[in-house]
Amino acid sequence: MGSHNGSVYALDQATGCTRWHFKAATEVRSAVTIDLVFASAPPPASAPAPAVARAIFADRAANLYALDATTGALLWKQNVDAHANAAITGSITSFEGMLFVPISSNDDINAMDPSQSCCTHSGAVVAVDATNGEILWTTRTVTEPAQITGRTKIGTTVWGPSGASVWNTPTLDIDRRLLFVGSGNNHSVPATAMSDSVLALQIDTGKVAWTYQSVEGDAWNAACIYGVGVSCPDPEGPDTDFGATTILGKIDGRKRLFAGQKSGWLHALAPETGALAWKVRVAIGGAEAGIRYGMALQDEVLYVSSTHQAEGDANEPRVQPGLVAVSARDGSILWQADGEALCAGDADCDGAVTAPPLAMNEIVFAAGLDGVLFALDRSSGERLWSFDTARDFTTLRGTTTRGGGIAGTAGPMFANGRLFVSSGYGQALRPGNALIAFSLD
Repeated sequence: MGSHNGSVYALDQATGCTRWHFKAATEVRSAVTIDLVFASAPPPASAPAPAVARAIFADRAANLYALDATTGALLWKQNVDAHANAAITGSITSFEGMLFVPISSNDDINAMDPSQSCCTHSGAVVAVDATNGEILWTTRTVTEPAQITGRTKIGTTVWGPSGASVWNTPTLDIDRRLLFVGSGNNHSVPATAMSDSVLALQIDTGKVAWTYQSVEGDAWNAACIYGVGVSCPDPEGPDTDFGATTILGKIDGRKRLFAGQKSGWLHALAPETGALAWKVRVAIGGAEAGIRYGMALQDEVLYVSSTHQAEGDANEPRVQPGLVAVSARDGSILWQADGEALCAGDADCDGAVTAPPLAMNEIVFAAGLDGVLFALDRSSGERLWSFDTARDFTTLRGTTTRGGGIAGTAGPMFANGRLFVSSGYGQALRPGNALIAFSLD
């Protein structure tokens, strides 16, 4: 697992003890991908050869790392985007000796500084040779070069177009040899054709096979939210990224691609063409709301975490922030576990669920901005139990740490009879620093 100070840890699942520790150049926001590589071509089953398990991850400065997963030794490091504001927040997808890397941006945050020129960076997907880190191809989400489009009231240059970051992990379609990613809004005007979109890229070349754009004209950066103003685009867009990773699943014998958006809309697409099969709104949504970080799919049911940012009008659907179960066949809502029902009167719980849920055989796990972990009946949404992680814990070293909000990049994870939860997220207004292991006995 990675951390905000750039430390990457390999922990023993049974005891929590550290096997090794590696320090990256800066924050590691992505999960760690384990890539198994043979020293030569995979041998026949009768004569297995040694293989090296590699830990692949990236940092907030667009550096990609490959470590020996057993020892933590660095095998290679590659910067995949030389722009000063390039970043990587999604995780890495591995296939056939290639690594597919999503490129996002720090441009939108840096726009808060009135002295900084906004904005010149664009999102991308980069394919890398897994053996040595060599870049094979790069596909930008903004194809036009950024140019000076004006100046702010204090004289700072304004550039565009820019943005359309890829915040999420590429989804692989082996049959069609396609990669699917979602893109965010533009960070400056003019808005472009592949922002707020789902994109399909050819695995071997990076060529764009199709695009599905749900919102046009969405240019926004953080200067808009915090009132700095000088770098906020005019007109200001709604900031409705496809921030969550897409999900490819087989539904009623055919594949469907599902994409959740911060606007609160859930889209089902044909993976071969990008044609819309259906869409449904599960939250009112907004810049800090809607479907932000991820979903789960199990037995043709999508489990979607959602939050509201603003009150709707009479034409808005009757949905509540929390967790929504949606039929993957037609988009019909099967049940809703709204925030009030999830909290069941607990004073320190607000029921806003943003972290990616985890769907298993009978249970779906969901976690909230306030730090509460829920176990729900997967068929009905009934609350089975909950645990407030925003509390003090005694660590393995005998010191004290504290949990907090559960949001952002890390939802619950299950392995070998244990449920692992990362608790504490400063942007959720409840910071903390705890990795918690639960037994499901």
